[in-house]
Amino acid sequence: MEMEQNDTPGEPEPPQSSHGKDDLTISSSNSSRRREFSFLETCCSLHEIMSSDLTALDFKWSLFVSAASSYKFDSCLRPFPSQFIKDGEKDIDALRTIIKEMPPLIKLLEQLKSGTCRKETVELLSWIFLSQEPKLVTVPKNKHKEVLGLAPSGMTAKEPNLIIEVKGRPNDERWEQSCSQYKTMNAYHGSKLENFHSILRYGLQQHMNTTALFGAGIYLSSELGVSLHYSKTGITWTGSVLGNKVSCVALCKVLNHPDVKCQQGRFPWFSLISSQSEKVFMLTS
Repeated sequence: MEMEQNDTPGEPEPPQSSHGKDDLTISSSNSSRRREFSFLETCCSLHEIMSSDLTALDFKWSLFVSAASSYKFDSCLRPFPSQFIKDGEKDIDALRTIIKEMPPLIKLLEQLKSGTCRKETVELLSWIFLSQEPKLVTVPKNKHKEVLGLAPSGMTAKEPNLIIEVKGRPNDERWEQSCSQYKTMNAYHGSKLENFHSILRYGLQQHMNTTALFGAGIYLSSELGVSLHYSKTGITWTGSVLGNKVSCVALCKVLNHPDVKCQQGRFPWFSLISSQSEKVFMLTS
């Protein structure tokens, strides 16, 4: 007996995907767009902050360049930009190349606005201007006497061409608590220009002091002229509006703490220009 066999079709096979490469291309394209958007966003942030106070940022960049140009960069350039650290080694040559090719900040503003600035330049400036505290603000000329009045000098000293205010970090509870326990005073600290990049970030540190007239410690003076002696002129960079040679003195608020020793007398190198006694404050740790 012959039986008629009916053809019963089985489950249809799922169609083969032909979009694997296309999906990969789309994903790669989206990633590229995100990177481009992030770059342009960073350019806008830099343009905004630089437009608000170009002089203060020129000064901050100058301190960075001075530290990077020093043969003691290992100790002066702290913190060191992480993008120039490879396998634990600091690539100072690559960093100095970027610094050398940096245009004046006023021209850089145009490049940031158009998004034509080099990626390496944007990354470095972003690290310095957007990521690194503290904030710097230019003090108007008509406020200079007011600032110098915080630590009035008893002797004639050259007045600064520029005063930059260092905005403190908010909610520094330890400092605020100490200020409630002890009185404060203002005093000047002079140092080589290459040291101020680190000073801005970490404050005055005893191990950076190489002169010890009265023993180990951090030295400050109530006289601007005394501190100016220790503020050696340093080389910055050719594009700076400040000029390529700058010296810097810090006006610091100091706790009148038992660890602060006051020495008063005349220094041999100073007797040629002053007949009065000079106060020097030494902070010991």
